Amino acid sequence: MAGVKGRTGVNSVGRPAGVPNKATREARQAIAAFVDNNAERLQEWLDAVAAGVPRNDSMGNQMHDDNGNPLWVVPPNPEKAFNLFQGVVEYHVPKLARTEMTGAGGGPISVAALDLKGLSDTELAQVANLLGKASG
Repeated sequence: MAGVKGRTGVNSVGRPAGVPNKATREARQAIAAFVDNNAERLQEWLDAVAAGVPRNDSMGNQMHDDNGNPLWVVPPNPEKAFNLFQGVVEYHVPKLARTEMTGAGGGPISVAALDLKGLSDTELAQVANLLGKASG
Protein backbone atom coordinates (compact mmCIF):
# COMPACT_ATOMS: atom_id res chain seq x y z
CA MET A 1 0.00 0.00 0.00
CA ALA A 2 1.15 3.50 -0.68
CA GLY A 3 1.56 6.12 2.00
CA VAL A 4 -0.10 9.52 2.09
CA LYS A 5 1.17 11.89 -0.59
CA GLY A 6 3.50 14.54 0.79
CA ARG A 7 4.43 12.60 3.94
CA THR A 8 7.71 10.97 3.01
CA GLY A 9 9.32 8.70 5.57
CA VAL A 10 6.08 8.22 7.50
CA ASN A 11 4.33 4.86 7.30
CA SER A 12 0.69 5.91 7.32
CA VAL A 13 -0.65 2.39 6.82
CA GLY A 14 1.31 0.52 9.50
CA ARG A 15 0.59 -0.44 13.06
CA PRO A 16 -0.35 2.56 15.25
CA ALA A 17 2.20 3.69 17.83
CA GLY A 18 1.84 1.99 21.20
CA VAL A 19 0.13 -1.10 19.82
CA PRO A 20 2.25 -4.23 20.42
CA ASN A 21 3.25 -6.24 17.39
CA LYS A 22 1.72 -9.68 16.81
CA ALA A 23 4.66 -11.62 18.31
CA THR A 24 4.65 -9.51 21.49
CA ARG A 25 0.88 -9.80 21.84
CA GLU A 26 0.97 -13.57 21.34
CA ALA A 27 3.86 -13.99 23.80
CA ARG A 28 1.98 -12.03 26.46
CA GLN A 29 -1.17 -14.05 25.83
CA ALA A 30 0.79 -17.31 26.12
CA ILE A 31 2.39 -16.21 29.40
CA ALA A 32 -0.98 -15.08 30.74
CA ALA A 33 -2.53 -18.43 29.79
CA PHE A 34 0.36 -20.31 31.41
CA VAL A 35 -0.02 -18.32 34.64
CA ASP A 36 -3.81 -18.73 34.64
CA ASN A 37 -3.65 -22.47 33.97
CA ASN A 38 -0.83 -23.13 36.43
CA ALA A 39 -1.66 -20.74 39.27
CA GLU A 40 -1.90 -23.54 41.85
CA ARG A 41 1.32 -25.19 40.66
CA LEU A 42 3.06 -21.82 40.43
CA GLN A 43 2.15 -21.18 44.06
CA GLU A 44 3.62 -24.57 45.02
CA TRP A 45 6.83 -23.80 43.10
CA LEU A 46 7.22 -20.39 44.73
CA ASP A 47 6.51 -21.90 48.16
CA ALA A 48 9.20 -24.56 47.54
CA VAL A 49 11.75 -21.91 46.57
CA ALA A 50 10.85 -19.77 49.60
CA ALA A 51 10.81 -22.65 52.11
CA GLY A 52 13.52 -24.73 50.46
CA VAL A 53 13.52 -28.37 49.45
CA PRO A 54 15.03 -30.58 52.16
CA ARG A 55 17.34 -33.49 51.40
CA ASN A 56 15.51 -36.55 52.73
CA ASP A 57 16.64 -40.07 53.52
CA SER A 58 14.92 -43.18 52.17
CA MET A 59 12.34 -42.94 54.97
CA GLY A 60 11.39 -39.37 54.01
CA ASN A 61 13.09 -37.75 57.01
CA GLN A 62 15.18 -34.64 56.50
CA MET A 63 18.90 -35.34 56.61
CA HIS A 64 21.36 -33.33 58.73
CA ASP A 65 25.11 -32.82 58.59
CA ASP A 66 27.49 -33.84 61.41
CA ASN A 67 26.75 -30.58 63.26
CA GLY A 68 22.98 -31.11 63.17
CA ASN A 69 22.33 -28.54 60.43
CA PRO A 70 19.64 -29.50 57.93
CA LEU A 71 20.74 -30.49 54.44
CA TRP A 72 18.94 -29.01 51.47
CA VAL A 73 18.47 -29.92 47.82
CA VAL A 74 17.38 -26.28 47.37
CA PRO A 75 18.10 -24.02 50.35
CA PRO A 76 15.28 -21.69 51.52
CA ASN A 77 15.33 -18.41 49.61
CA PRO A 78 12.23 -16.20 50.13
CA GLU A 79 13.88 -13.28 48.33
CA LYS A 80 14.38 -15.38 45.19
CA ALA A 81 10.77 -16.57 45.37
CA PHE A 82 9.60 -12.96 45.52
CA ASN A 83 11.82 -11.99 42.58
CA LEU A 84 10.49 -14.94 40.56
CA PHE A 85 6.94 -13.89 41.36
CA GLN A 86 7.67 -10.32 40.26
CA GLY A 87 9.16 -11.64 37.04
CA VAL A 88 6.00 -13.58 36.20
CA VAL A 89 3.64 -10.79 37.23
CA GLU A 90 5.56 -8.31 35.09
CA TYR A 91 4.32 -10.05 31.95
CA HIS A 92 0.78 -10.57 33.19
CA VAL A 93 0.03 -7.19 34.79
CA PRO A 94 1.37 -4.07 33.07
CA LYS A 95 3.74 -1.86 35.01
CA LEU A 96 2.46 1.55 35.98
CA ALA A 97 4.51 4.50 34.86
CA ARG A 98 5.87 6.80 37.52
CA THR A 99 4.57 10.33 37.40
CA GLU A 100 6.36 13.28 38.91
CA MET A 101 4.17 16.12 39.98
CA THR A 102 5.57 19.64 40.16
CA GLY A 103 4.22 23.09 40.80
CA ALA A 104 4.41 26.15 38.59
CA GLY A 105 7.59 26.34 36.51
CA GLY A 106 8.69 22.87 37.65
CA GLY A 107 9.00 24.00 41.26
CA PRO A 108 7.46 22.50 44.37
CA ILE A 109 3.71 22.08 44.71
CA SER A 110 2.24 24.67 47.02
CA VAL A 111 -0.38 23.54 49.50
CA ALA A 112 -2.71 25.99 51.16
CA ALA A 113 -4.24 25.27 54.53
CA LEU A 114 -7.59 26.71 55.50
CA ASP A 115 -8.39 27.33 59.16
CA LEU A 116 -12.12 26.76 59.48
CA LYS A 117 -12.27 26.96 63.28
CA GLY A 118 -13.34 30.61 63.46
CA LEU A 119 -16.07 30.43 60.83
CA SER A 120 -19.73 30.68 61.70
CA ASP A 121 -22.23 27.99 60.72
CA THR A 122 -23.40 30.15 57.82
CA GLU A 123 -19.84 30.64 56.57
CA LEU A 124 -19.13 26.90 56.91
CA ALA A 125 -22.25 26.15 54.89
CA GLN A 126 -21.03 28.55 52.18
CA VAL A 127 -17.60 26.84 52.09
CA ALA A 128 -19.27 23.40 51.89
CA ASN A 129 -21.47 24.65 49.04
CA LEU A 130 -18.43 26.00 47.13
CA LEU A 131 -16.48 22.77 47.65
CA GLY A 132 -19.46 20.77 46.46
CA LYS A 133 -19.61 22.83 43.28
CA ALA A 134 -15.85 22.52 42.77
CA SER A 135 -15.90 18.72 43.09
CA GLY A 136 -18.39 18.46 40.29
